[in-house]
Amino acid sequence: IQQCYDFGNPNDDFEFDDEEVDAIEFGGKHTLLDGGMTLNWAIFYSEYTDLQTAVFKGVGFSVKNAAESEVTGLEIDLMWQATDNLRLGANAAWLDAEYGSFKDGPCNALQLDADPLCGTPQGISSNDLSGEPTTYASDYSYALFFDYIRPMGDMELFIGGEVNGRDEYSPAGDNDPLDMVDSRTKANLRVGLRGDWWEVMLYGRNIFDEDAWSQSYDTPVLAGSHSNYLEEGAVWGGRLKVTF
Repeated sequence: IQQCYDFGNPNDDFEFDDEEVDAIEFGGKHTLLDGGMTLNWAIFYSEYTDLQTAVFKGVGFSVKNAAESEVTGLEIDLMWQATDNLRLGANAAWLDAEYGSFKDGPCNALQLDADPLCGTPQGISSNDLSGEPTTYASDYSYALFFDYIRPMGDMELFIGGEVNGRDEYSPAGDNDPLDMVDSRTKANLRVGLRGDWWEVMLYGRNIFDEDAWSQSYDTPVLAGSHSNYLEEGAVWGGRLKVTF
């Protein structure tokens, strides 16, 4: 059990409260199959008071305090040396992170267009985010990977790959549904040969060319418009490494 404080970051809005969190975590680390497998897991719960959230304000981000939020989660990490040549691994996380109380959440662009005073005492509307997910909080995420190594004379063949994915999440402080980032799954692959002083490898990242973006926010000035940061598409390449 621990209690932590975050005293904040540089911010255009000079006044915001310290963030406080009470957290408890319980887990285990296990060695199985005569040392051939490791299993780690953890269950945790955190309760935030005056959670600091980043809010986009047309030309940049500033910090605003949410009243409170609660986070419950489970993390699992598994590693298995299946054979002398093959290693398999997996990790997964489940997360339930929501605002316990955030009645004066930042208004989105359409709300502000309809009511420029939205979220202020003079306004006729507000954006109550109580019970809504916190920013960047995916319900689940996971990764699977393998590494295969096989001696070939005085060389070594290696093949590896991973698949990773996560559920949808909101990157915007106002939780605008139009800014929601969709769930995605990506796969990477590599194959190569190495010797005592050299290595050559061919690789592919995001080999199925999954369309995904990491950030979405209201476009400044253009009410109702949104901008996205698109992540890297499929990439294929090679690498030569020489050690002197």
